[in-house]
Amino acid sequence: MHRYSLTLTKRLCAFLCADLKYLKTERGTRLITSGWWGLVRHPNYLGDWIMAWAWCLPCGTHRSALAPLALLGIRSRASALTAPGFDGLVPYFYVIYFGILLVHREFRDEHQCKLKYGKDWDKYCSIVRYRIIPYIF
Repeated sequence: MHRYSLTLTKRLCAFLCADLKYLKTERGTRLITSGWWGLVRHPNYLGDWIMAWAWCLPCGTHRSALAPLALLGIRSRASALTAPGFDGLVPYFYVIYFGILLVHREFRDEHQCKLKYGKDWDKYCSIVRYRIIPYIF
């Protein structure tokens, strides 16, 4: 059974990675230059930040959630909450903090990769221009 699952895993990986493009480094390792890693150097950081937004947005937009009730003419004791808008930065503290943390981590990663790969990292950066957010940063 174990042999079968290993073979299945190898076949699945071969299928999913068939068109994978990469840059072979002097160290003998590979840097992926296709897919998400062809757009940005740290796509996992972007995914983490999007998840942070998903956790923060519902906390800061409770007024906006009730706005459709006011448009329908429905009035309630919570009519003061029907005005669309944000309550302030407190609900967004996490997403702001996490964004700063990820950018700082990315700068440290860039420095370490430059030391690790040398000229190959410069070539990789010329192929994959953006760091975290495609076409922006």
